[in-house]
Amino acid sequence: MLGDGARVTARVVATYARGLGFGPVVLSRDLATGHTTAGLDQSVLIRTDGTGEARHRVAALAADRPGLALDDDRSGPRPGGVGGTAPELWINVAVLAVLLGYLLLGIANKLIATTTQRRTELAALRLIGATPRQIRAMMRREAALISGLALATGLVLSVVPLALLSAGFLHRPWPAGPPWLAPVVAVVLAGIAFLTVELPTRQALRVPPAHALSRA
Repeated sequence: MLGDGARVTARVVATYARGLGFGPVVLSRDLATGHTTAGLDQSVLIRTDGTGEARHRVAALAADRPGLALDDDRSGPRPGGVGGTAPELWINVAVLAVLLGYLLLGIANKLIATTTQRRTELAALRLIGATPRQIRAMMRREAALISGLALATGLVLSVVPLALLSAGFLHRPWPAGPPWLAPVVAVVLAGIAFLTVELPTRQALRVPPAHALSRA
């Protein structure tokens, strides 16, 4: 059943195992013509001999047809959308970013509240001789320990699912994606842990220790 509800009897001429680049089903243009919403082709793939004359002719062809954009990308076809990315993918990325934002906000609030509740402990350490510099160093080591444990736990929990998905879709154990994504995640997580511990600690150290203990 095609997109407009029309029923057709199609003949399977080939099968493929990796569907990330094409999708689960690929139809011929003749079969899909007249059964789509826009009635237009999303993209046209042209292979030339690579000469300057061929590029000039293709550019002239694109210039004569409004709405037709020329993309000299030899890495392969790309779906339509912003930056060559499908709109559905951008929606998924936006939803995932919102969910991760809420998660990070909850973690940050938890770390801030936990550090703020330790003001009595910090005041007691100052009364027995600990300097503010020593206390800040201790809290920074705790923040480093928290971020290290979080990164290690996330890595252990994600290795098996990512390896299985990559093996199923890409026929290899490592996932696809930009290599800079992992260090960026590590830096963001370490930055959140540092700020949510450092700032409440500095705020608690501004209060005299005797006054902090009397309020507790």
